[in-house]
Amino acid sequence: MMRVLIINELYQFGGAEVQTVREGNLLRRFGNESMLITLDDNFENGWIDEHHYNIGRKDGRIKQLYQRLFSDSEIVKTLRRLIQDFQPDYIHLNNANAHAISIFKSVKAYKSLQTIRDYGAVCPNGFCIRRDLSMCNGCENYAICTHNCFA
Repeated sequence: MMRVLIINELYQFGGAEVQTVREGNLLRRFGNESMLITLDDNFENGWIDEHHYNIGRKDGRIKQLYQRLFSDSEIVKTLRRLIQDFQPDYIHLNNANAHAISIFKSVKAYKSLQTIRDYGAVCPNGFCIRRDLSMCNGCENYAICTHNCFA
């Protein structure tokens, strides 16, 4: 049996978020323990359910920019406490973006695996979903992007 902690910035938005929930469910179905931690401002701070903790914050624009560039001691403290309480064998960093520095600082003492994504290589806005809900196939370069997606 393994204990796997999954960290994903958002809880409900797109494919990465659906994948984290499915991953946790599959791990549990096969006898492992899993826990999901998200840092989604659209949800309250605290336990969403018995397997999911959200660090919900309502920070201003200046603080959000700061958090992209530097670690936030409050986020690091909360993540370290949750990690220490769960004692994972492995940590899967599925999507670290706005709070990447804080997340990396929090997990450095643990065995971690990171899913690397470069949404900008496919779409300058990171969405590839047009306003009419059709899929964009991405662009070869930014110059030919029509910017007709949700962003």
